[in-house]
Amino acid sequence: MKTQTEIEDALLRLIGKLSGKLPDSQLTILREFIQHGEPGLALETLCSHLVEDDIPVTHEIYSEMKRADDCMNLQISELNDIKIMNA
Repeated sequence: MKTQTEIEDALLRLIGKLSGKLPDSQLTILREFIQHGEPGLALETLCSHLVEDDIPVTHEIYSEMKRADDCMNLQISELNDIKIMNA
């Protein structure tokens, strides 16, 4: 089981990998959620943006999101709706 800090650090790295796929303003909000101790809200919001804006992610990014979801026991249903890019 990862600590809160490890989960937050992993999410911040993940958000960095999404630079250019989402508007900077959305990425800033996600970082602020994490900085204020709300990594679950950040991940849930990220999933919503990706689904609503129909933005595909790599398998690697999806796997990282799924691991974070599992670590926080969130079971975010929108994870199943995220499109994964073909390799």
